[in-house]
Amino acid sequence: MDASQVGLNLVVATFIGGLIGYFIDRHFNTLPWFTLLFFFAGMTAGFREVLRYTRLKEEEEEKEREKEKKEGNGKKDI
Repeated sequence: MDASQVGLNLVVATFIGGLIGYFIDRHFNTLPWFTLLFFFAGMTAGFREVLRYTRLKEEEEEKEREKEKKEGNGKKDI
């Protein structure tokens, strides 16, 4: 579930950035400059979210490994 949300966030951030840029371009009659600028800004925000999620999951897995390691050291095999 979490992984699909990350992919969706990437797409939505890119789309919203492009959409904002498009409306600014229409208002100032500067097409395509703000569209491109905000499109890439949205894409950057989406990739930052992917990186944040990846780091969070890596930290969770590391904590889980440490927990399992501590629990495993306390038990003796017969």
